[in-house]
Amino acid sequence: MNGPSQALSGSFEGQSAGPFGPSLLAVDFFLGTNMPSTTDTLNLSGVLGADGAGGLSGTVDVGFSEGNMVDQPITGNYTLASDGRGTLALISPGANTVFYAISPQKLVAIDVDAAVTGAAVIELEK
Repeated sequence: MNGPSQALSGSFEGQSAGPFGPSLLAVDFFLGTNMPSTTDTLNLSGVLGADGAGGLSGTVDVGFSEGNMVDQPITGNYTLASDGRGTLALISPGANTVFYAISPQKLVAIDVDAAVTGAAVIELEK
């Protein structure tokens, strides 16, 4: 089980009581990637604001093998179901993410774009 598509390590964290919904995210979040596993994975950090009704906006600093970009605008939309599962679709830059609400203070997300060769796990904490 050491092939390129298997996880070699991970962790579990219990989910607090819901229900969850879009209004849970009516806050600003700091976001950042955690140690990319490959050199072709984006490394980013920034602030993302959620309006509580499915809209996102903010700025990020992006690092990748070709160079760095700072203060890049980020916009998009999100959904959050009562069971804590959500989707995030960034319009600029383009990216699709699935996330799970662990608690009202913490989300865990993973990029689901086919074009991304090294998926990153992103933790958003209030």
